[in-house]
Amino acid sequence: MVEKQKAVIVVGHGSRDKKAKSAFLEVVALIKKKLKRVRIEPAFLQFSSQDVPKALEKLVREGYKEIVLFPLFLFQGIHVNQDIPDLIKKEKERFPGLNIIPASPLWPDERIADIAVHRIKERSA
Repeated sequence: MVEKQKAVIVVGHGSRDKKAKSAFLEVVALIKKKLKRVRIEPAFLQFSSQDVPKALEKLVREGYKEIVLFPLFLFQGIHVNQDIPDLIKKEKERFPGLNIIPASPLWPDERIADIAVHRIKERSA
């Protein structure tokens, strides 16, 4: 099997609401469009069979040895600070040669505030 570059799993919270799942997948599609040469795979922490362990397994089968886990979450919280690190530890035991690299959530990127200001101005102008 040919070893491949890094892949990225974009991790969403997950929801029972189909519109929320569709919106998440739409964002992932936009990320894929902007990172054409990067293998991107969506996954959810909850409420979906399309979970992180299955996404990791799929990418390992495709030959990836380094996988970035990007939590598409706004802030640090229990999922980012506890659940994802616990998941990474468990999956490293399952795939000993795999390098799983955790990424930070969206904040503290100040562009978040710019988006918030834009949304506020849309409604208060």
